Amino acid sequence: MIGARLPSAEDFAQQSDAASTSGYTFSGVTLSKAGLLVVRAMFGHSFNATRTIGSVTVGGSPAPITWQEVAWTSLFASSTSGLAQIELPAGASGNIVVNISGGNANNCVMQPVALYDLRSPNAHDANGGTAIPGTSVSMTLDIPASGIQVVAACSPTLSETLTPTGFTGVQTTFDSTQFHVGLDTLMAAETGRTLISAGSANVRRSMSAASWR
Repeated sequence: MIGARLPSAEDFAQQSDAASTSGYTFSGVTLSKAGLLVVRAMFGHSFNATRTIGSVTVGGSPAPITWQEVAWTSLFASSTSGLAQIELPAGASGNIVVNISGGNANNCVMQPVALYDLRSPNAHDANGGTAIPGTSVSMTLDIPASGIQVVAACSPTLSETLTPTGFTGVQTTFDSTQFHVGLDTLMAAETGRTLISAGSANVRRSMSAASWR
């Protein structure tokens, strides 16, 4: 997997489940060659208790969590976003399972991306952010030269349109929740690149991101 060539990425289709449960099983994906599979997982949850990503498995093997961010308050709808990663050979990965800790989530969206020809499977940087209700979520991330950044963000409402800054954002709506995912390759290194998922509704937004080279 580790090579001298420039890294590349293969983004797979988003999968979703509207069930209120503590475990979500999604179909596996097929890598075109050996690489690092990064699982973006996002879900909304009620404000009566916090919910975290307890674990992620791919084909029955654990995928360590690179970063997760929990945005919770006892007064507003809340959310969790995170990234997990696992090195895989070329071929099918097996089912992707996202387990929730702390109780049931309201729903879950998962979108994996495969990173190829990395110098190292270890993230160059990982970070996250949350926002108080009514404000945008903002964070910074260091990007290596010829690096790839992967972003996952969540807003538990339908009453706003999320606007990305610092990443190429794709917004989807599912089961009363907005999801924001990003994938970018940057040739020049950046320190403290600002990433923003902008919104103004009175909910708790979360965002997680990491970079690799």
